[in-house]
Parts: sequence; structure tokens; C-alpha cells
Amino acid sequence: MAFVVATLVAAVGAWSHLAGDASPAYRALRGAMGHLPDWLWSDLTFLGFGLTAAIFVTLLRDRSMRFVAVSLWSFAFTTLAVQAIKRSLVTPRPLTLLPDIAPIGDRLFWGSMPSGHAATALAVATGFILLRSRSWRSVVVVAVLAAAVAISRVAVGAHWIGDVLVGSGIGMAATALGFVVERRVDLARRLVTPYGQIAIATIQLVTGAMMLWRPLGYPLAQPLQWLVGGVAIAAGLYRLWAMRTPAASGGGVAP
Repeated sequence: MAFVVATLVAAVGAWSHLAGDASPAYRALRGAMGHLPDWLWSDLTFLGFGLTAAIFVTLLRDRSMRFVAVSLWSFAFTTLAVQAIKRSLVTPRPLTLLPDIAPIGDRLFWGSMPSGHAATALAVATGFILLRSRSWRSVVVVAVLAAAVAISRVAVGAHWIGDVLVGSGIGMAATALGFVVERRVDLARRLVTPYGQIAIATIQLVTGAMMLWRPLGYPLAQPLQWLVGGVAIAAGLYRLWAMRTPAASGGGVAP
């Protein structure tokens, strides 16, 4: 089912990209988005960074590590697909063709198709819905948040609507493929071991440090960025400390 939805969404995005001048639709949508504050769009687009997604996935309590394992496969497939298309097409971003548009955050001019942020957001949301959601309310909340993160790329001036749709389709398809691969490889079984937990803690520490040190191009989102970075470092240290307890040595997994 996820493959079908992903294909439909990507097909609509590709049609939008090939249909002709997308400037009128882009201006209309971005004009409507202008009624919401810039800090909100900055925070939402920050949630679509790969670093943020990696931190979010590892912060969730997941003793089986299946969600983490599927997410890791999904991130790998998403990155490969997005970068392959970006480097092959080298399409202009909205600011290249619409210089009068004032961006929120960094000015980006090339590599528009597809949106990596949208791909990441929908990849995480798809995995969460399939593996972690317990009610239709959680499905709705996660889906709406992922859509908001994806569409924020239009609001900040980084992507066309078609870029966001194609990226969203790639993210959903990457997670569906991640499920297939995980059934065969069973990475989760390795992640629950002490060595696997050390690897997860290392990811948390490294991504947290990068959050605190590396500017991501959206100054209005820096308070949230620093908060997430601090939480990631604290979680990584706690995971390493929890491995020293008797419960951890008996096979438990640190949260």
C-alpha cells in the first residue's frame, strides 16, 4: 500500500514539474503561507533535516529496535535516490527564477528537484505510522506534521510544489523498501546488542554535537536546534550510562 501511495504522490509531483510554468501556483501558495510567522516555517523546515530525523528516531523508546533499523535503511535509500536525482537534473530553485521572492533562511538556487526535507519527513512519518502508531489520532497528527514539514520548503523559498511531492513519494517508498530489506537482514537484532547500543549512542552524541556546532541556515530555528542538540547529547550519555546497570548487562536496552 505504501508503494502505491508513494508512486501516486511522486507521479503528481513529476506531472507538476513537467506541466509548465509553476510560478503562479507557487506565488499563490507562498502568499497564503505568508500569514504565518517566519519562525514557525523555520522550525518546521528544521525538523526535515536528516540530523534532526536521526535524533528523533533514536530518542523514541524502542526495545526491539525495529523502528530504528527500518529508519536507518530508509534514510540510506532516501539519500541515494534524492542525491542521484538532484545531480542528474540540476534544476533551478524558486529564487533563481523568482528573484523578487524573499527567502526565509539560506538562499538556495540549484538542486531543486526533489526535496530532501520532504523525503526525510515522509520517510520518518511512514515508519512511525506503520510501526509505532496506536490509534487513528496519532496517525493524523504524524501525517499532518510531516505534511507541514514538507510544505515548509515552499514557504522558506527552497522548493517548488512538484519538488515537495516527488520528495514525499521518495520518502514513503524508501521506508516501504526498508521494511522489505529489514525482514531479510534483521539489523534490529544487531542493534539490541551492547555494540549496537554503543553505535546508537555514538549517533546521538555526534548528531547532537553537530547540532550545537554547525549552522543549518535558519537563524530563527536556532533555539530549537540547540535544544534538540542538547537533548541528543544527554540521551547518548544516558544510553551509555544505562548499559552499566545490571538490567542492561542482562540484555535490556537503554531507552
